[in-house]
Amino acid sequence: MKHFFLVFVFLSVFLSHAQLRTTFEKGWIFKDQLKQSGYIRSDDLSMRSTRVCFKQNLEDQKCEIYGTSQVSSFQVMNGEVFDLVHVAVDNNRKETALFACLIFKGEKLSLYKSVYNTDIFYVLSKDGEHYALQNDKLISGEMEIRKYNYHGVLNHVTEGVAYRSHKKMKFDDDYFVEIVSEYNTFKGADGQDLRVEKKSDNFLMFNAGLGVEGGGSSYYGQVLYRKYIPHLSRKISMNFGMSYYNHQFQERNKNIKRSLLSIPVKFQHNFFQGSTRPYVFAGFSFNYFDTSEKYNHSFSRKRLERKYGLDVLYGAGIEVSVFKQMYIKVEYRREAYVHPLLFGIGWIMKVR
Repeated sequence: MKHFFLVFVFLSVFLSHAQLRTTFEKGWIFKDQLKQSGYIRSDDLSMRSTRVCFKQNLEDQKCEIYGTSQVSSFQVMNGEVFDLVHVAVDNNRKETALFACLIFKGEKLSLYKSVYNTDIFYVLSKDGEHYALQNDKLISGEMEIRKYNYHGVLNHVTEGVAYRSHKKMKFDDDYFVEIVSEYNTFKGADGQDLRVEKKSDNFLMFNAGLGVEGGGSSYYGQVLYRKYIPHLSRKISMNFGMSYYNHQFQERNKNIKRSLLSIPVKFQHNFFQGSTRPYVFAGFSFNYFDTSEKYNHSFSRKRLERKYGLDVLYGAGIEVSVFKQMYIKVEYRREAYVHPLLFGIGWIMKVR
């Protein structure tokens, strides 16, 4: 029963109120060759590669989900353009259709960015044809790294410009945009870099609470700085700050007191983007850990242990907002020791 309870807590822990909640941006879609204006959900690139969540009025409770068989392109107000692209992937073994973000538009050669099987890849568009640029990777079940030869594809499509540039080939936006731009210049054609700068979202969080455990008591306080990077994922954040935990309990005729002062650094993954979101986290913390023991005898003996060090940190929880900037949370945490089940209340504010 105890293990079931811990699993339940682990799968349903901590949420975050004002962080990256589900938002919609003004935009439009092209459906049945008609342009429809409305609002598009702010998803990350991996989600937008296969579908778009669209509603005509911001007040609508739900949005319509359109896939690659229903929409030919869509655009959001910040300037991002997503076109439906049919391209052969996995060394031309498979033809796939997906939405790709146009990051460089050239009269002779254009460049798209998208996600295929959770991996970022790029698409060259030239004379109505599309060419995939995939990075080499180790495939599960295979003994060797699968080669996709993006160097050769890039050089072939750019008619040797990639090799003649004498730049070190690397699999990233800046390099590909530079080569595609050079190719358009080589052909006497114009081009435009359409990349949109994605700013990170940062939050300062204050929370405090109590721990629940039979025969013991616990309390804690915490200040955390949380940083999201939307162009990577709207569900993953980096967190660091300072925490204090005090845990007192009885064990084998001893009164035990634990005090933990820590500086945690962790990555957190939220499963959902709503006002109530479960999450898991993992990282490490720099700790000052003080444990004292007092025996319940007529003559008292004390043993004191202090520990400075680096410890692994992991756990899970759920957080539910109750007011505009206030939330309540439940958390299971392993940091220097297994903490009692923690219940708390917090305050969050957005910072630059």
